[in-house]
Amino acid sequence: MRLLIVMERYPLPMRAGGAIVGFNTIKELARRHVIDLLSLKPEAGGQELDAVVSDVQLVTAEPADSPALAGRILSKLLFLISPLKYQRLDINLRSAIVDRCHRVKYDGIVLFELAAVKHFPQQLLHRLAVNIEDPQSLRILRMSDLPIWPWHIRLKLRIVAAMTRRYERAVVPLLGQVFLLSKSDIRDFAQLGGYTNLAHVAYGVIQKDKSEIRSYENRKKMIVYSGNMFHPPNVDGALHFLNAVFPHILKLEPEARFCIVGADPDPRIFVAAQKYGSSVEITGRVENLESYLATAVVSVCPVRLEIGVQTKVLESLSLGTPVVTTHAGNRGIEATSGIHLHAVDDAEKFAAKVCELIRGENWASLSENGWRFVADHFSWGKSAAQLEDHLRVLAAKGAA
Repeated sequence: MRLLIVMERYPLPMRAGGAIVGFNTIKELARRHVIDLLSLKPEAGGQELDAVVSDVQLVTAEPADSPALAGRILSKLLFLISPLKYQRLDINLRSAIVDRCHRVKYDGIVLFELAAVKHFPQQLLHRLAVNIEDPQSLRILRMSDLPIWPWHIRLKLRIVAAMTRRYERAVVPLLGQVFLLSKSDIRDFAQLGGYTNLAHVAYGVIQKDKSEIRSYENRKKMIVYSGNMFHPPNVDGALHFLNAVFPHILKLEPEARFCIVGADPDPRIFVAAQKYGSSVEITGRVENLESYLATAVVSVCPVRLEIGVQTKVLESLSLGTPVVTTHAGNRGIEATSGIHLHAVDDAEKFAAKVCELIRGENWASLSENGWRFVADHFSWGKSAAQLEDHLRVLAAKGAA
């Protein structure tokens, strides 16, 4: 197939979930198909994919104006009235899209962000296959319930969630196919909007060879928690673990060490960690995350936001590192608690499972089963193959 991939944000460097999904999917699709990539030009770089795809076209964004406060308020009100008509689109990117679709016969058009849909003329929307990662209106609404927010931020998030939901209801039914990474999200999103064009495409992760996985004896007696530590669900998870879970762990295992690995930690994390002294390490951004995940005896995912797929869980399991998570953290993965990982919500029980693994109890079994579970269900090759199947069906419908 000849495919056009359109992205508002160039996928490198991979700082967010959409970029990770986009970059790895492009690499897999390019093994078997002709790929043209159209993206807004990043501030730096932008040629890294030249060797992977057939053609890369980077478009300089139209300079954005800075309207007065009254103008910004008016634009928001107009957007609420008519989300499709009153939206900020980039004229240069739209022109490039129209020109390409006029000159080239594409078998499919793929997007990795719902925001990029606005750059397309309405007559092309039925051809689009959009991987939205997870439903943004649901994500924002559920994020507003996290206890880390003051009341005014919670109110603002709920208003944004309502605006986003209105935009989704206007746009999603017009698209050819919409892909989500979590089957649970598909069920919730379909129920929310009555959408019938949703489909599942698995998340992927780079699998470590079995021979390279460290045994329990060759690991540090360390608990690791990874992720961008400015991201609100990760901040909430870190604070919850430090305040509610870690004290129980220290009662059972006084020598336990907790390592928080991720970029730009929220100041509240440092404050919560102070009382533990050297028992807690906060690294900030690291060059090699794997060196922490692959050497820790246990990985934790104490997130409480029920949306999407937790990459940190899959990355740890792929390295043979047993995971203790909340049911929210396992929701998009659907692993079996007690066999592939431990899924526990109660703080004291969560701590008990972490301590069992620190002591090596059932460690080898969880390590083996978790690694195999990811190998069987979460590879970029499998994800791309699922997407290909959907694209062929969509192309056949268009031809008919």
